[in-house]
Amino acid sequence: MNKFTLFLMLIISYTTSAQTLTEIFINIPSEISGNLTAEEQRTILQKLDDNSISFYKNSITNEISMMDDSDIDLEDYGIMGYYLNPFLPKNGYYKITQAIPLSQGVDFENVCYWNLDNGSKLVAKVSCFGSYCCGPIPENITFYNYKNLRFEKLETEDIFPSPTYEDIVDIEKMKQDGHDPEKYKDFILPKINNNYELPIQGKNITIAIEVYDYLEEESEMYYIVEPYIKGAITYLWKDGHFEIEK
Repeated sequence: MNKFTLFLMLIISYTTSAQTLTEIFINIPSEISGNLTAEEQRTILQKLDDNSISFYKNSITNEISMMDDSDIDLEDYGIMGYYLNPFLPKNGYYKITQAIPLSQGVDFENVCYWNLDNGSKLVAKVSCFGSYCCGPIPENITFYNYKNLRFEKLETEDIFPSPTYEDIVDIEKMKQDGHDPEKYKDFILPKINNNYELPIQGKNITIAIEVYDYLEEESEMYYIVEPYIKGAITYLWKDGHFEIEK
């Protein structure tokens, strides 16, 4: 294979990847990018600078302005800020954030896709909606089968099984230290918050495990349990589904 042929193949591959991620960005069911019309979305993608862009949209007038526009009054009703960063066609990944200026309300969606052997794509969307001032906000992960511009929502458990108590807590170490793991099970599980890390490189998904202590009367139990919480769980890609790494 000569250098020109290799270069041409790389160009075709990148163009195909860019088209795929663009189609996903425009068509995926979304409470963030869905606030933009398809035409607005295409315009935004054409203005990407170093795989990112920041802009405002006035939901009343539907005007879009770049964030370096000094004429924007951030206190105008209906102004919403958007950050598309990064948008990486080669990696099949993007993150979009929306925020109301001068407030603490921030929403985001991370999206990633995998090529399947049957020619379709598996698409994952991690979303978080809420205000940072209200404490930890749970993230949600949704999976779709994507083909011919159509999204079919899949049952998450069929693709991405929930972690068990044993996946979250170092049971053996608790026992070695003289603690009864079952005593803390009902305390831990309702307080678990999963932070999903979709892959920018590679194919596996990682979730960071956090346990939040909201009630002062439970603090003593929390500090006993906290050292035994595993920091992260890796989900290994298995062509269409994931398995927890043991």
